Amino acid sequence: MDGDGDDVDWHYETELVSLVLLVIIWIYSHEYKMGFSIRNRIFQSCYYTLFFSMTVNVLYLIMFTYHSHFVTWQLLAVWTVHQLATALCSTVCQLYVLAYVYENTTGKFLWNFLLSLLPYAGFLVLICLNPVTGSLLRLNGDGLAMHGPLYFLVYGIHYLYALIMVITIFSHLRSLPAGAPKTLLFIPFTITVVAVLQYLFPHIILSGYASVCVLLVAYLYLQNKRIWEDQLTGLPNRVAYLQTLNWRIRQKRPMTVMVVSLNDYKFINDKFGQANGDFLLKSISSYLKSVVSPKDVYRFGGDKFAVIFDENRINTCLTDISRIAERFNHVWEIPGNVCHISAAIGAAQYPASASSSGELVSMLESAVERAKYLGSAQPIFCDREIIGQIRRKHTLYEILRSALASNRLEVYYQPLYSISRDSFTEVEALVRIRDDNGNFLSPEEFVPLAEETGLVVEIGYEVLKQVCEYIRKLLQRGFPLETVSVNLSISQMMRPDFVPRALQIIRASGVSPSRIIFEITESLLVSNYEMISEKIRQLSDVGIRFALDDFGTGYSNLSHVIDLPFQMVKIDKSLIWDSMNNSKCYIMVRDMSKIFRSMNLTVTAEGVETADHDRFARICGCSRIQGFRYARPLPGEEAEKYLGRSRTELTDLGKISSFDAASHQMDVHPA
Repeated sequence: MDGDGDDVDWHYETELVSLVLLVIIWIYSHEYKMGFSIRNRIFQSCYYTLFFSMTVNVLYLIMFTYHSHFVTWQLLAVWTVHQLATALCSTVCQLYVLAYVYENTTGKFLWNFLLSLLPYAGFLVLICLNPVTGSLLRLNGDGLAMHGPLYFLVYGIHYLYALIMVITIFSHLRSLPAGAPKTLLFIPFTITVVAVLQYLFPHIILSGYASVCVLLVAYLYLQNKRIWEDQLTGLPNRVAYLQTLNWRIRQKRPMTVMVVSLNDYKFINDKFGQANGDFLLKSISSYLKSVVSPKDVYRFGGDKFAVIFDENRINTCLTDISRIAERFNHVWEIPGNVCHISAAIGAAQYPASASSSGELVSMLESAVERAKYLGSAQPIFCDREIIGQIRRKHTLYEILRSALASNRLEVYYQPLYSISRDSFTEVEALVRIRDDNGNFLSPEEFVPLAEETGLVVEIGYEVLKQVCEYIRKLLQRGFPLETVSVNLSISQMMRPDFVPRALQIIRASGVSPSRIIFEITESLLVSNYEMISEKIRQLSDVGIRFALDDFGTGYSNLSHVIDLPFQMVKIDKSLIWDSMNNSKCYIMVRDMSKIFRSMNLTVTAEGVETADHDRFARICGCSRIQGFRYARPLPGEEAEKYLGRSRTELTDLGKISSFDAASHQMDVHPA
């Protein structure tokens, strides 16, 4: 690319230095095996393409410097290969940008991949025809290069790929991680600048040096092993783990995946200190690497490890999994001590258990949860039962999401019986959801899923809206409804906007806040006591009342009752039921009820279903009784028939079972 027959004093020192830098980057980057992905594969190909291009560059410069020692066809051949290799560098850069942008959308990447090859394919045809047409370059008898009429395309292809990169990046700005667009734009910027400088100063070869700079920047900011490596154990991290799963599934390569979830790791940290906890994690990772290949072990959570067995080890992986499970039956050594830690182990296969990475991860999580629930020291393999549970969860999620979106949530109301008034003036609101066949879902099934998916937040607000509307209508019609209790979830209370949003719903309805009782459990308080207690006080200040629900199932911490503005304590049904056969429980519940009454708290007995439960609640001095013996959760129009009525009236109407008059006097103290 000399200037029209002039002899040129070539400077190729930068190419030699760049070649050395490239080798150093290659050696350093190969200390760690990156995760499987199209992007990583293309990045690896950048090394080989660039190395080939720079080697050809040096050969090209040497031959043209000493052109008198070579025949014309040799010079023209090396020039052709040089141009193809240089253009290929820009092509590969564009493919890398595409792979980064379309990281998780293989179909779109493949389509754009093929389109991106078209300019290079056209340039390839033009280069191959050049010896015949001379449209790009021809050599005179002295071996000097003469530019053809289309020689500008030698630089034009680089400008074209730079433009395509810029368009690709700017059209996907919103989907790219923070900082990534600037790094990606450095690639076309460098290509453009170098192409211009090369045109202005053809005797100084900068293409290799610029390419190494681009590669180095991409490695440091986009491909750095810190992105893929867990800093404590040196294992591939969650990002690498998920990339590998996605890559193997796209390649349809069978595998068995095992997840090891440590039990009570926090206890180890608290007891022996964080340094010893870290030492334990490194010991476990070292052991796992001794059983299987180090590249197949991942740390994808604080106390979770994963092992991927490829298709070559599927038949032998059962032995390795059993061996790993057995190791957790023995102690682990830490500096100056030993400790014992158990693990829940789950395993699943692709494609037998799942058809996508998302399904596979769900299967593994369910298998681990089952192992934790069973307290099993043996691995739990994903079977048809677990697959059925996961599919059921997916079905339930769609039902919940659809019910919320189409406003198909139903609120039922369970009347509470006041012993002193012998009437029903309060109710508790309970959400009910029907499946596609019109059958009610069990709250024990859909409530935990709503919590897990976050849908419980919007469900809670919808219930509050319906409750406020129910109160407003009943009061307008003269019903003696004093309060409605509404259950709060931890997800709701943890939201920064919970207080203003709840108050906005109540005020918009025109209902007095004093008509609302929010029920919270002790487990909710434990999650973030300071923040939750502050929100309770804010809502109490405007008149909303609070009840401590399910007392006796959590920590049963009396300080919560003392420190926070609760007006009611609801004794969980498990304590009521256990008191029928356990004298210690009987005495405890009776005396605790007395303490609560002395603190001017309303005591409600939950789960009252039998005459014995009823009598015990009265003996304890409970003010309210809630349970199927008196009333089940009912639709709003049915629940309102209880309001203001005595038990005798409702018995006459056939709403509740006949009243045992002796229940006031009979003691049910267990023997």
